[in-house]
Formats: sequence, C-alpha cells, structure tokens
Amino acid sequence: MFARIAGNDGFQSETATVYEAGYRIQPTSRIALDLATFYNRYADLSSLEFGAPFRETTPAPPHTIVPIVIGNQLEGNSYGLELTADAEPARWLRLQAGYSHLRLHLRARPGSTDTTSAAAQGASPRHQLVARSAVSLPRRLLLDAIVHYVSALPTQQVAGYTSLDSRLAWQATRRVEVAVVGENLLAAHHLEFGGTSPGRTEVRRGVYGQVTFRQ
Repeated sequence: MFARIAGNDGFQSETATVYEAGYRIQPTSRIALDLATFYNRYADLSSLEFGAPFRETTPAPPHTIVPIVIGNQLEGNSYGLELTADAEPARWLRLQAGYSHLRLHLRARPGSTDTTSAAAQGASPRHQLVARSAVSLPRRLLLDAIVHYVSALPTQQVAGYTSLDSRLAWQATRRVEVAVVGENLLAAHHLEFGGTSPGRTEVRRGVYGQVTFRQ
C-alpha cells in the first residue's frame, strides 16, 4: 500500500482575521514595559484529505494506492500575549526580559478526513521566556548572557528546556572586536524539534572564538 499526494485545482488561499492591541509604559527614563495581545481567526487552512484507495497494476507488482488530496478543510483560532521589559539600572548594566504565551486551536470541518490539526496544536510552545543581561566591564570588555526557556512540544515529543548562551568581548580598537562565545552551556545537548524522527533537530553545547572587523 502506497500513499500518493495529489494537487487540487480548487485549492483556495488561506485566510486570517487578525486583532491586536498593545500598551507601553515608561515609569522612569531607565525602565520601559510593553504589553501586546492578539487574537487570530483562521479559515480555509490547508488540509490533507484521504481519498478512496484503488489498485494499480503498473509498475509491477500490483499495489494499492491511497490518494491524499490537498484541501481547505481546517479552521480555528489562536490567541496570546507578549510582555517585554527593558531596564538600565546603571550606565554599565542593561537588563531585558520577555515572556510570550500562545494558545492555538485548530479543527477539521465536518466531513474532513484530515488528522494533522491535533499535531499542529502541539508543535508550538505554549510558554517562552527570555532574559538577557549586558555588562560593560573595565578594559573595554563586554559580557552578555541570555537565558531562554521553551515549554514542551507534545506532538514533537520534545520536553521543555532551558538554555544559556554567553559572550565575552574585548573591543581591541574602534574597528576590531575579539570575543569568546559559549552556547547551550547548561547541558551537553537538548532536543528542539522532531522527537524520535531521523531528521530531529538537536542542539549541542559549543564554544568558539569570533573576530569582528568594522569599517
């Protein structure tokens, strides 16, 4: 038995109706806060519709074909928020943080044979958090650190993870910067996408040097 994906002359463009609202406040000259919310409605999303199986005799040996036609039988909505903060408590220190929350709901229309909607809903993280610090040190040194948290992706069989990247740079001249960068410092490796599939995406710990020239 073999699956065969077929095109569809009647396929329509996917549509989205988007609502957004935001608010920004700056209580002091050194602190800024931003809040953004959104609600999206989706229609005519692409789907994979199963047709009636049939037999083929060529090429040999005889075999069964299951046609899969691209359709527009998915719909749904998403909503969430993003919150960011930016602070500069001292001339030598800058702090930034951000949080995002996402809810995604997709469903197949009555009569659809698509089974991908549930998988799509579990392939985007519900929670993400990032925090960054930039410290100006003596002797023209700059130390950056970024912590990033991503919640689990159930349909990708990816657990939630926290990563840490850091960078120490030396401004040798106005045009030359030398840096040492460390990535994924909290773990030897972590999975980000693909679960148990052969093409899964896995990020490993790494350290490298960097030289930047500016004109």
